Amino acid sequence: MNKKLTSLALALAIVGSSISPAIASEENKKEEVVYINTKENGDVDKMNVVNIFSKGNVVDYGDYDEVKLLNSNKKIENNKGEIKFEADKERTYYQGELKNNQSPWDIVIKYYLNDKEIDAKDIKGKNGKIKIRIKISKNTSVKNDYFDNYALQVNTKLDTEKIENINAEGATLANEGSNKLITYTALAGKGLDKEITFDAKDFSYPGFSINAVKLSLDVDIDKGDIDSKINELIDATKQLNDGSNDLNNKSDDLKSASSALNDGMENLSRGNADFSKGVDTLYKSISTVQNGLTSLNNKSESLVNGSNEVQNALNEIEKSLNNMPTDSDRTGELSKASSDIRDGIKTLDESLSLAIDATNPKSYQNTLKSKRLDQEKLRASNDQAIGEIDETIKLLKQQLALAELNNTSENKENNQNKENNTKNIPSENPNSGNNKEQSPQKDENKDTDKAKEKTPGENDDNIKSNDDNNKESENKKTKAITAIKTSNQNADMIRQQIYMLENTKKLLQANNANIDGTNVYLKGVNDSFSQIKNGANILNTNYEKFDKEIQNISSKLTELKIQSQRLSDAIRKLNANYKLLNQGIISYTSSLAKIERGNMQILKGVEDLSTANSKLVKGSNDLKDGTNKLNEGINQYTNGVGKLNNGINEFYNETSDMDKDLNKKIDEIKKSLGDKNTPTKSFSSDKNGEIKSLQFVIQTEKIEKEEEKTESIKEKKEDKNFIEKFKDLFK
Repeated sequence: MNKKLTSLALALAIVGSSISPAIASEENKKEEVVYINTKENGDVDKMNVVNIFSKGNVVDYGDYDEVKLLNSNKKIENNKGEIKFEADKERTYYQGELKNNQSPWDIVIKYYLNDKEIDAKDIKGKNGKIKIRIKISKNTSVKNDYFDNYALQVNTKLDTEKIENINAEGATLANEGSNKLITYTALAGKGLDKEITFDAKDFSYPGFSINAVKLSLDVDIDKGDIDSKINELIDATKQLNDGSNDLNNKSDDLKSASSALNDGMENLSRGNADFSKGVDTLYKSISTVQNGLTSLNNKSESLVNGSNEVQNALNEIEKSLNNMPTDSDRTGELSKASSDIRDGIKTLDESLSLAIDATNPKSYQNTLKSKRLDQEKLRASNDQAIGEIDETIKLLKQQLALAELNNTSENKENNQNKENNTKNIPSENPNSGNNKEQSPQKDENKDTDKAKEKTPGENDDNIKSNDDNNKESENKKTKAITAIKTSNQNADMIRQQIYMLENTKKLLQANNANIDGTNVYLKGVNDSFSQIKNGANILNTNYEKFDKEIQNISSKLTELKIQSQRLSDAIRKLNANYKLLNQGIISYTSSLAKIERGNMQILKGVEDLSTANSKLVKGSNDLKDGTNKLNEGINQYTNGVGKLNNGINEFYNETSDMDKDLNKKIDEIKKSLGDKNTPTKSFSSDKNGEIKSLQFVIQTEKIEKEEEKTESIKEKKEDKNFIEKFKDLFK
């Protein structure tokens, strides 16, 4: 979350701010350029300072081992750190080699070959997968605030004829002939920790060139609009959280209703099982009576002899009738269980209706609208903002093209001026190729070297003549160099604005995707509930019919009880008056056939009841299994709703303080962009006080083969002009 807030704050800061470069005071004419040479691993090797003054007597301070004028033959004195000389040029340069080699930045460079760390001296000329890791952090042993006020530009280049598959995350890549230029930028106070990986053959590279310049930008950010949008987002997340809590509570009600239905089906199943046992007992008892009646009817002639068997049979019938479970309690349990199931299914149907209403996307959107958050308007606002950002990026790219075209034209004009003038005027920044607009040209010093070969009198006359004739040319060159610098700065600022606007566009697109995803999710949930609701409606309708049959069976069982009671009374009377049976045997045998037929009908009725009860038991068991599955499904659904609710609650808690976090990040970004009112202090000595400008140029040792170094040594033996002496600062 913090990373997103940082990106958003930085984008809004760049787009909504008025940025203007800091203008240094002209009271102190001194300019300092600190040249730092390091070893391959980043350890400082030596440090030189080039100080630049206008004409006049100069008193400067610095803890130097050695000092020398670079473009003048005047005498220079170093008295315990106090440097005095006469500046006889419009811009006079002198170099001092610092005694203390403490850089404001700790630089650590590590090399890896095939994922194993390797010493820099051993990696030259190697083949394989190579990784270079550069880490730049604050050197706490250096006083003053250079680390916190100076931004870094870190450059290197790789020969693509020997190197391929280059990966440099976070860097800007560009082509320069067969070389791939790699550039990192670090804001003031941030440092750098990056890796470059590639596949190499006969590995070598020129090291890193690091430029540190003071970052002084005026940034004015209107937080009012930002706070308003953030508050709208916070309100939206709160509404989403409230809706999720409501949905979670409704799902608990659904879960309770499902559990009640499941319990009711368990009770119905147990009641059906008990009723089935009673029907089986009744069937067995009536079958016994039927067998007895059949035997009597077939053996009526021997009825007297079998009267004892009849007596025993009557006793057994009476006992069976007394044990038959035809009491009203069991019938009432069956009726009540069926009613409970019917009510449970009705409750389920009503709960599903509530769930469908709660998850309807339109209802959800209306709820948001009632709380002053219109998703459609928010999405339309995002689309409009994206369109405006696209138009702004298009305009900025056009401005960038114009700036780069202007820069190219100015470079051509400056080169033309250099060809037409041969005056020996040094550059502001004698670098070996990374800052071309600040590097003096070799041809400009050829006449100076020739002048040195002449006699003293002739040399003085020539210098005077050149000063008079080329003063106007010098002014033109100075203006051209200034224009190129300004054009480069404008192009860099435009590129940064384009980058931040593209990040803002991605954030708005992600917000639209979140809105669409929420609606799609709610629609899916709503459709699922609608399908369950259709099934619940069918279940409710069918079970009402089923319940009517249960109530009808209960009524018939009540009638059966009455009939059974009458039969039991008749058997008791028959058993009590058995002695009279012998007297009315003739009458009895004539009616025995009728009794047998009547009992057969009773037996068939009980058999039909047993068959129907078996179907009832199977149906209730199937229904119980179905309600169990339904209960499991609802439990899974409510668990899912619970997890969703927990996630939304966590998201709400994480974003509730979004406005405070954003304001904090904006303040941090403004701090990292620097303050134009901060004075520029001399690096060479605190005695120098505030100076016009200070720049650090750092060059790490290149890694090259021995034959390449030999060629470099041979080049050093040749006569060098003033420009080449400047380049030697990095060797």
